[in-house]
Amino acid sequence: MNITVNIPDNIILDADRNASILHIKRSEYIRKALEYMNKQILKNERYAKLQRLSNLVRADSRAVNAEFEEIEHDPEV
Repeated sequence: MNITVNIPDNIILDADRNASILHIKRSEYIRKALEYMNKQILKNERYAKLQRLSNLVRADSRAVNAEFEEIEHDPEV
């Protein structure tokens, strides 16, 4: 699939310079940059989801830990 985008000259110049350093074509550099951003966004979404789930179980975990601590320090057990 082909797309047409308007990209400021300074970004194109940077992309050209970086592609040259990597010995790849501009189109490959841009494709790799998009792939990288897509992976980063997915990674950030997964992290945010884990944070939300962790926050949901945090109170329960603290309660369970407190119960274990009571049992651990109970001389009758």
